[in-house]
Amino acid sequence: MSTTNLPLFTVERKTRASQIGALIAVVLVATAASMPWWAGSSWLREFNQIACYFIFASMWNLLAGYGGMVSIGQQAFLGFSGYIMIIMANSLGVNPFVAVPIAAIVTAVVALPVSKIAFRLQGAILPSAPG
Repeated sequence: MSTTNLPLFTVERKTRASQIGALIAVVLVATAASMPWWAGSSWLREFNQIACYFIFASMWNLLAGYGGMVSIGQQAFLGFSGYIMIIMANSLGVNPFVAVPIAAIVTAVVALPVSKIAFRLQGAILPSAPG
C-alpha cells in the first residue's frame, strides 16, 4: 500500500465567484451609504429597520450559534438600544442614521451601572418557578 503526500482537498482563496460576490457587496454598501442623498424618508426608515433586524439576527447568531451561549442580557441591551433608536426616529423626528449612534451611547450609559451589579453575580441566576 502506497501513501502519497497529496492533500485531500485544495483551498482556493480567490475564485471567480468570490470576486463577483465582493463586487456585488461593494456596490450594495456604496448604495446603502449614499441613501441619505437620494432616498426619501420612507426608504430610509425601511432600510433602517431592516438593518437593525439584520444586526440583531447577526448578534444572536454569533452568540448562540457560534459561541453556544445563551445570554438574555445581551439581547436585552440590543432590544433597549433598538427601542431607543426607533422612538427617536419615529416619535422625535431624529434622522435614523443619527439615532443609531445616539441609541448606542444611551445604551452604554445604562449598561455601566447594570454591569457593576451583574459582574458580582456567580453561576446561573434564573428566576425560580412559583410553587
